Amino acid sequence: MRGELGMGNETLDKLLERWPNDVDGLWNKVFITRAAGRDYEGIAAAEKVTQINPQFADAYNQLAYMYQRVGNRERSQWAIERYAELTPGDANQYDSRADLYAYAGDAENAKEQYRRALQINPGFGDDIKLAFMYIATGDDARADSIFKSLAGSEDRSERAKGRAHLHIVDAYHGRFDNAAKILDESIAADRKDGYDGNWYFGKLTMRMELYAVNREWDKALSLGSQIAEKNELDFPGVPDMFRMVLAILMHRSGDTKRAQGVFGDLRSEILALKDTTGWTTSLDKLAAYDALLFKKDPKAACAAFGRTYLFNRSVPDAYQFGKAYLELGDVDNAIK
Repeated sequence: MRGELGMGNETLDKLLERWPNDVDGLWNKVFITRAAGRDYEGIAAAEKVTQINPQFADAYNQLAYMYQRVGNRERSQWAIERYAELTPGDANQYDSRADLYAYAGDAENAKEQYRRALQINPGFGDDIKLAFMYIATGDDARADSIFKSLAGSEDRSERAKGRAHLHIVDAYHGRFDNAAKILDESIAADRKDGYDGNWYFGKLTMRMELYAVNREWDKALSLGSQIAEKNELDFPGVPDMFRMVLAILMHRSGDTKRAQGVFGDLRSEILALKDTTGWTTSLDKLAAYDALLFKKDPKAACAAFGRTYLFNRSVPDAYQFGKAYLELGDVDNAIK
């Protein structure tokens, strides 16, 4: 997560003390608290918005996600149904339903809802999420056709987006050498295309991970350092959470001392910010990995990870902490 989240939480609270029914202030509160992983506060603010203005559709959409995160499926379902009532025929209601199904592990229903969103609005942008649901339900061919279709687009950014996923099916099935070959070709195609946007650096990150899979640590760390340097140029003075990913890679390569140093520096940089409101989940994730990797304390690690924002969790996070939950005998959270 980068940058500040607009108005600081303290300032906003003071304004809401004076004008407690200000919908704009409450709506800002929803996003600040949600980004900080404080879902119960966000729920309270969003519920108040709906009380003041029962027709405020987006508030119900946010409530659906937040209730899902805190485990209240019944209330999440109520919120998404209310959102659907207020936005008939809108693609986003199906996209939101699909997200909620996906986060609950129901790939079949998620797939159907993503399809419906695209039927209503083919340019809605859910093609990649739909492709991942195809993979999750064993339909690799359809997933691959989506990736290839995007890679053949007339739009340069869409081509880069498609190429960023051409290797996914092979990687998903453990065919890492073939995945790496496809990824190298995709990176070369981006360069030939003159594209150096987010999808290009996403490919470099994936290539770094594949080097790590093959235990090619020097190559993985060299590529990771290039990405971190680019981030520093693009966002000077802003703590870069990619450095945590790089530090985890250092730990995996056996350089634990250096990895711990990066963790400590990153934590200090975040705490030194004037407003750390939007960095709560980043600090929790640092604490979770610190406990897991360096302190070897899965209980503390899972406690910190449980506080992180659901939609900021990655596949490697799920793998690492899924194992930790299993070590604690917590099968439900491991599956989740």
